[in-house]
Amino acid sequence: MMTKKRFYFSSTINYIFIACLLITSSCKKTSDEETRQFEEKRAPGFFTLAALDSRSNKTLKSSNNTLNYNLGEIKATDNFDFILTNGGDMPIFDINLKVNDESIYNITPKSINVLPSNKFINYSNEIGYIPVVSFEVIHGINASGIGYADLLDPGKKTAELTISGKTLSGIDTVEISSVFKLDYSPLIMDFVFYRSGERLTLSDFDTYYFLGNTVGDFLDHIIYYVESNDNMQIENIGNTTLEVVVTERYRATSISTDSYGQTMTFSLAPHETTSLNYLSNPSNKHTYHLDLSVNGFGTALNSEFLKLQSDGKAYISITWR
Repeated sequence: MMTKKRFYFSSTINYIFIACLLITSSCKKTSDEETRQFEEKRAPGFFTLAALDSRSNKTLKSSNNTLNYNLGEIKATDNFDFILTNGGDMPIFDINLKVNDESIYNITPKSINVLPSNKFINYSNEIGYIPVVSFEVIHGINASGIGYADLLDPGKKTAELTISGKTLSGIDTVEISSVFKLDYSPLIMDFVFYRSGERLTLSDFDTYYFLGNTVGDFLDHIIYYVESNDNMQIENIGNTTLEVVVTERYRATSISTDSYGQTMTFSLAPHETTSLNYLSNPSNKHTYHLDLSVNGFGTALNSEFLKLQSDGKAYISITWR
């Protein structure tokens, strides 16, 4: 009798154990199925760009599309920072960033390992961070103030930033690529002089000349000598407005020191021409000069001979003989 009871008891335990295994297996299948369905519902990753620049708060979203962003007018070499994020549900990995012309554009960084989803930043042990992408347009003086590059031609231009990577679509790995077009317009500071109707270039100036602290602290000027009956004009041939300050400087006799007379300030719009005649009668003066400072407010100067000084202005002197 005891042996039979033990047999029944052992059989009952076996049945319970098998039932638990079946229940556990069923629960695992249910959990795996729920996970698979959840993964399939998560949208593949896609790139978004948000400008950090105070000139715009526009956000570019792209899912294998091409979108445009306007950087505006560029006075000189400049950097534009963007926040790169993942607008989808699945992470993006093996990311590469490229520009269409590396001779005039720089992009930093050029690659990123993983860009997690912003929606599930803590899912599957993903570590969230938001990379900053820096895009540089090279136009004249470097943004750091050290070094100089060729100027870009004026007019509307478009740079292309291509960001590519891989993401998950369900359980499949797929490649994605987004092209962001960055529109901008380079500004150029440029001007020429006319002597009695004849157009001069800065190469026609006679020499470099240091005026000392007369209109600046030993700023490098260019001096041009003209005849007493020459009519001088300045024309703005760039595409940005210039501020011109004209200061009268003269000597009454051959042994006297420089004296200063009238000062005239005016704005010179693109393609505008203004006369630079005497501010006062020079006939009773031993020497007579007009010292000009031309301010493009940070715009790169197009000149092989004349350079912007540390205050961002160009200096020219005209001397009537």
